Amino acid sequence: DRIFRGHLARVYQVLGEAVPPFLRQPIKLDRGEPPIREPVRFVTPTIDGVATSFYEWWLASHYTVRSDAAQMFCPVSYLTGIWYGFDRERFYLRLDPSPALMNGAGAYVGCCRILAPHPFKLAFPLSVSDEVPCTLSRADGGAGDGGGSWEVVPTRARGAIRRIVDLAVPFADLDLKEGERVEFVVEVLEGG
Repeated sequence: DRIFRGHLARVYQVLGEAVPPFLRQPIKLDRGEPPIREPVRFVTPTIDGVATSFYEWWLASHYTVRSDAAQMFCPVSYLTGIWYGFDRERFYLRLDPSPALMNGAGAYVGCCRILAPHPFKLAFPLSVSDEVPCTLSRADGGAGDGGGSWEVVPTRARGAIRRIVDLAVPFADLDLKEGERVEFVVEVLEGG
């Protein structure tokens, strides 16, 4: 839709005409729920790779991963949901894998990249295990901006993958203090 409207706008520009305002509006308007739900209060989930109960993650933030069906090219979505929360000591992350990810288990690596306040990245293999090995790296120099390098640091992060991906990372490992706003992205990598 966006690409098509862009081409039509370009036609108007080439003809020296004003681009009609309706070409700036998507044809399909999303009137559904917002894709993210904010946290309600502390959570302390069991890190076991399964949704132990309905209420285990209920108070955490939830981001529903959606593909844009209005696009002509829809990439494969490896996650259906991302949940995150915290208690006084740890940051928790839950990933709900799609069948495409679990069918290729072992070929993918998950990465939670902390962007602010301090650049860190937590990498973990996306394969079924009761004890997922986690590698925590801290930005050395400009690595947080894409330059520089990453230094592997000790971590007490732990994880488990069975039906879901459960991770727990101590705030102390991330040099985070109470009240600091954390910005992060989640990546699924194949071959780097």
